Amino acid sequence: MPAQKSRFILPFILLITTALFSQVNPIEETEDNDKKVEELGYFIETSIHESNNEGYISKFDLDDFGKKITKMTNDDKEQYFFSQGFLKGLLEGIDEYPKKLSAHVENGGYYDFISYRYESEAKTYYMLFRFFSEESGVNYHDYRVVDNNGEFKFSDLYIYLSGEHLSDTFSRMYMTALPKNKLAKFLKGDYFGDYEKFTEAVNLNRSGKPAKAYKVLNSIKGELANEKFLLLIKIQISYQLDDESYIAAIEELKEKHNNDPTMYLTLVDYYILKEEYDRAFDLIDNLQIETNDDFLYYMKGNVEFLSDDYESASNYYAYIIENYPDFFQGYAGYLIATTKQQKYDDAITVLNKLVELEYDKDAIIEYLEEDDETGINVLEDLVKSDAYKTWKG
Repeated sequence: MPAQKSRFILPFILLITTALFSQVNPIEETEDNDKKVEELGYFIETSIHESNNEGYISKFDLDDFGKKITKMTNDDKEQYFFSQGFLKGLLEGIDEYPKKLSAHVENGGYYDFISYRYESEAKTYYMLFRFFSEESGVNYHDYRVVDNNGEFKFSDLYIYLSGEHLSDTFSRMYMTALPKNKLAKFLKGDYFGDYEKFTEAVNLNRSGKPAKAYKVLNSIKGELANEKFLLLIKIQISYQLDDESYIAAIEELKEKHNNDPTMYLTLVDYYILKEEYDRAFDLIDNLQIETNDDFLYYMKGNVEFLSDDYESASNYYAYIIENYPDFFQGYAGYLIATTKQQKYDDAITVLNKLVELEYDKDAIIEYLEEDDETGINVLEDLVKSDAYKTWKG
């Protein structure tokens, strides 16, 4: 609900590191390749929408992906059998990833192919997808395209809320699985000791001890303390504690990675907590320029609502209703914003539209008249209005 001001953005993936890509087969930018990339993007979108996990995996270059996961030990022949065994077990369950995305879509989430671009330095294409769920809010996945024996596939995806690639999640798992003496061989000096602390913190958090985990993370002072993946995990853990710790963790990320555009989503949450709505709005605006995604009007509407600019909020929600008619949250935001302005006739117009879209009228009435978990109904004034009573019949 737009009326809720508390943290509405959560980091989506927790364990990540920096990925370095090796160019296998350079891809030229041509009209024919543009078409192939576009077809690939819509195929991935459809696969998620239709829970076609096999289709999704068929376009995933798992060989290239696996090399990224074990990149730390790829030149060490002694680790070959260990790394291959790890990858075999891991990749046998890789279809759980599209399954989770499809489950979110089945529960009212969205996974949409937004755009593609060509990067001349990398000599390949990238495809941008928007992921939205009630639990995590707005997120973006940026897929890297590869030429696999003449067939376009993807080899990895960059996740905005985590600030890193999916392969890094699994690379972190791989590092943790290595025998301690082997890991010490690849992580030199203080970095190895700090990484052990990081692993301890993750395990503490998993066992339901976030306060102890947060304390351990704060004890890390070396090079590892500045890495984005650790700072993002610190934010996720501090989220379970209190606003003060949460804000402090975000401020640390902001100080050390201020110019990273993929951090905008996390920083929006920070400025909302500090009630600096203009700065939150500006970040969403920057993100919209970066992604060219008009769905961000929904987030703009939320920020305008929190800043008590209900007229602007209702205008953004109206845009979402017009362009994303299946997205119920747009209607909910519009109803609340127009109620705040006492524009009950405008609210009734939207209620009629919902009925035309074959929403059950009794279910709508129940939604409008029920209190939230705090015992408050933000639509109470609408429910008491003559316009609503006439509509209800």
